Amino acid sequence: MKRVLYLGLLALLTFSVITGCSSISMEEKQQDTPKQTQAEASVKKELSPMEVLMKSNEAMNKLKGLAYDIDAENTLNTGDIKMNVKMNMSVKEKQEPFMMHGKGNVTVLGMEMPMEFYETEKYSYFKMGKEKWQKEPVDHSQVEKPDDSLKEIEAFMKAASDPKATKMTKNNGVYLLSLDLQKDQPLKGELLNIIEDDLKDLLEDEGTDQSGKTPDMKELENKMKLDKLKLKVEVDEKTFELKKLYLNYGIKVSEGKRNLKMGMKISMDIKGHFEGDIKLPAELKNK
Repeated sequence: MKRVLYLGLLALLTFSVITGCSSISMEEKQQDTPKQTQAEASVKKELSPMEVLMKSNEAMNKLKGLAYDIDAENTLNTGDIKMNVKMNMSVKEKQEPFMMHGKGNVTVLGMEMPMEFYETEKYSYFKMGKEKWQKEPVDHSQVEKPDDSLKEIEAFMKAASDPKATKMTKNNGVYLLSLDLQKDQPLKGELLNIIEDDLKDLLEDEGTDQSGKTPDMKELENKMKLDKLKLKVEVDEKTFELKKLYLNYGIKVSEGKRNLKMGMKISMDIKGHFEGDIKLPAELKNK
């Protein structure tokens, strides 16, 4: 579950950097727009995609709580093995103190089972099907600091993609930002790093040759190609709060005689502010 959220947030960073360092046209769908003086036009200067996302990030960080739905699908095809995992989850989270609770279903190889999780500052608790609750410490090394994000942005600028792949429109009070990277684009820079960790976990699980050994990821970098990457982000024009996020990406790797394909779809729908309380069940407090 944490990986899904992590990829979603990184997707937002991916878009913000690529759009921020490209020459992008801003299209606003309006009817009967009155003429403006030069001074009025200056005051009402259109925001760039990067500015919209920065304002959205600031607005979301100020919220005390949030409720959202997530639908995700992860696919893996190694030639010998085909795997498909689907998940739909309703999530609530609050700050001070931090607490998350999610409940939904996960489908693995066609078998659907219920899934539930809680997460605090220190621990995550999760349960699938009829299994007992599991407890794990939260890995704070995956939490990015502002300086880390700035470094990633700088790296993205150096590896900026085709500006025609990005677009931003404004309609009915909503900014719609979209990114569509071309097929067979080599993975490089931070775009590679975003996907690399997830791929490494899958390769370690399946092995990549007859010996069962997993090659160093550096050896695979030149063999990775982007099959597709589509991203859509909706941001409220007035509040700058995130409304929806959709990510669909696929990569392929040629390793010896094997051709590996991996893909992920994530759809995140913000339901609104959450101002209630989330309490850890009694059975988990002493676990």
